[in-house]
Amino acid sequence: MFRLSSGNTENVALYAPDAGCDLAAFRDVVFLDRPPACALQTDGANVVVCGEIDGGRALYKLSAARSDLLAVFAALCTEGDKVTGASYAEAAKNCGGLGFLPEQFIFAMTVFEELGLVSLADGRLRVFRGKKTELSRSQRYNAAVRFLEE
Repeated sequence: MFRLSSGNTENVALYAPDAGCDLAAFRDVVFLDRPPACALQTDGANVVVCGEIDGGRALYKLSAARSDLLAVFAALCTEGDKVTGASYAEAAKNCGGLGFLPEQFIFAMTVFEELGLVSLADGRLRVFRGKKTELSRSQRYNAAVRFLEE
């Protein structure tokens, strides 16, 4: 669901990775469902497979409702100075997700970054106010909507 980047290489929930997805930057890779049939580059990662639980269950906690994402964005606009860290996971931990579930906070941050509304560079959050865009322009948002509708 999420394309891996330097902004989210810690505690990542990756849904349906692309063939050839590079997971080499991770120390541990845990598959909550059967691993994909495609080859994934894991290098020296500790790979654990736990096929007894539904790995998507944690993702069902996410909300793709526009109002919920706007609530996160409003919190970022008013409390953005609290959002610090080298990754979204670290930033969520440092600011307590600004009162949102960590998964929801990280999901919103990835959508907002893709839309050019925020940036987490040099450990500090930058919010680009006044930029108009539609959530439907985000591939991550659209993937989450499709996943949650299933």
